[in-house]
Amino acid sequence: MTDHDRAERALARALREHDRDHDFAPLDPEGLKHGTAVADPPRRRGPWMGLVAAALVLVLAVPFGASLLSSMFNAGSSAPSFEARPANAPAAGGAAPIDQAAGGPEAAGKPASADDRPAPRPGWRWESMLDAAVQVPVDWGHDFAPGSDWCAEPGYQRPSAPFVDRNPLGRATRNILCDATVPNELRQTHLTWRRVQPGDTDNAVEADPAGEWLRVNRVVGSAYLTVEVPAEQIDLADEILGSAELFAYDPRGCRTFSPTGLPDLGAVADLATASEVVVCQYGGPERPNLVGSYALTGEQAQGVLDAVLAAPEATDPPHPTCADTGNWLVLRFDGTREVRLNMDACSAFVLDDGVTRRTPTRATCGDLLVGPLWLATLDEATDVCRPVR
Repeated sequence: MTDHDRAERALARALREHDRDHDFAPLDPEGLKHGTAVADPPRRRGPWMGLVAAALVLVLAVPFGASLLSSMFNAGSSAPSFEARPANAPAAGGAAPIDQAAGGPEAAGKPASADDRPAPRPGWRWESMLDAAVQVPVDWGHDFAPGSDWCAEPGYQRPSAPFVDRNPLGRATRNILCDATVPNELRQTHLTWRRVQPGDTDNAVEADPAGEWLRVNRVVGSAYLTVEVPAEQIDLADEILGSAELFAYDPRGCRTFSPTGLPDLGAVADLATASEVVVCQYGGPERPNLVGSYALTGEQAQGVLDAVLAAPEATDPPHPTCADTGNWLVLRFDGTREVRLNMDACSAFVLDDGVTRRTPTRATCGDLLVGPLWLATLDEATDVCRPVR
């Protein structure tokens, strides 16, 4: 793809966006009250912005294509924020962004109830990482993006459908030298992420020498998001990254920093039923460290509660010298009870609700490490927490 092609694509996209500037999706007042009113992707723009950006693209022939235009234009969602903000923008009313150095978002409020959480647009779902969340098509799965060891036996197996990468921070990579460029026949459309590093910018780069695949990148708070797509699907990458927001508590109610101390919501044994369980995973000492979340409802949520209550009480006392490494699995039942599992590998894994300490079972640990969650390097003693592939 030549610079001229990219500039032409960007100009056409900017003009299309300018043509739509006067169309704003109406918000449903009832939806605002319940946190479900979400217009189509957050693209409110002034009528002159498209033409200015288009002119800049033509003059500069920016080699990043339309993805940079989306980043320049994006002004956040028209939905209620619920502790959320458009990526890299100050909070409403001129409030300062989350101050990570001052302890982060733990003091920024409480997680929203299920009725008050920001809803994704129809046909899409939220994916969370660190202090960011982004929407992807609901039919995307979860799998593993190729790593630097993609050529190691038995070789990287191309996923059959688009996917979100499973906890990229929690995977082991074999020390083997593979070609830096993954063959195109192994590529699949996907979203991956890592922590922001100095010099990271919003851009689009060619993933292969022929320019048939692109990696579209965006800085969102502490996360560096990458959507890899065929070059002709750059609009999809822009749409995904344009939905990104910063959160103190993610759209499912998981705080973006791992917990400290013991839960203080009360004994989970006080619950006879559960209509929802939200599963949050945290990884590493650097904060924010939320690596993913998902929710189960109905019979599945009740099954997890029953499994926790059936788990045997732990007999080993907490290890007095174990430091908090930030590796936690947190289960929140209906927002009223919380069970935490510290997976720091310093002492035996224990489920703790602040009242009773229980020994984890397959149903209360490994079977819950699904979807975006993943945990590597376990020994036999913690085999019940081995993730589901």
